Amino acid sequence: MSTQSTDNKKPEEPKRPLNAYILFAEDVRERITKENPNISLGKLGKLTGEEWRALDSESKKIYFERSREEQRKYNQKMQEYKEAQKENSQETTTSSEERIIMTRAARSRRRKKRAKKRKKKPEEKKPDLKKKLKKPMTGYLLWVKEVTPQIKSEFPKIRAWELSSKIGKKWKELPDSEKQVYLERAKELKKKYKEDLAEIEKQRNKTDSFSSDLRSESSGDSPNAPDDNSKTNTENVKQEKEQNTKDDQ
Repeated sequence: MSTQSTDNKKPEEPKRPLNAYILFAEDVRERITKENPNISLGKLGKLTGEEWRALDSESKKIYFERSREEQRKYNQKMQEYKEAQKENSQETTTSSEERIIMTRAARSRRRKKRAKKRKKKPEEKKPDLKKKLKKPMTGYLLWVKEVTPQIKSEFPKIRAWELSSKIGKKWKELPDSEKQVYLERAKELKKKYKEDLAEIEKQRNKTDSFSSDLRSESSGDSPNAPDDNSKTNTENVKQEKEQNTKDDQ
């Protein structure tokens, strides 16, 4: 009875590969939570996103290559999974393949929907200079940018996932005194970033104030402008008084 159950056991479907950003998030999660012990999930996600956006293209490339490698392994496992299903039963295989096709079709529809939303022409807005200002890199990312070329030079044929693993290991082994050098550099960059943000805000407020004054002048709302209605009413009262004086005479 148990043998039959084992023989008929369906093969486990392989898990989908992680994308480059999720791989990066897994690498930095432990460090971020260690630096911020009471951090919430929302704040953790925000900091992770900021670090990813600040990451230079060369470092991001490592994670994209790792993601492609995982995709390749997934495709291979998926092929083995389908073959195992065929061995169990043709009916099970057909059902599973239909499910996979439906899942992929659903994902495709979602991707097209998202792409359509992105293609919609946004309303004309004033350029947000804050968004153009690149966020400062963290101490860890400054170190990664510096150490990556060194490791690649030492191991020219190193694969992306191996490079990422070696970088993470080296950072953990780095003495606190050396880490502090990069953390201090990151503090200076953050300070400069905040100063630049404040200057952008100051300039924007000046521009908004100037535009508001121009609109007021063009609409004739100046406080010193004469009121035509008031002038007309005064003349009418004067004429009425003169007429009353003549009648009395």
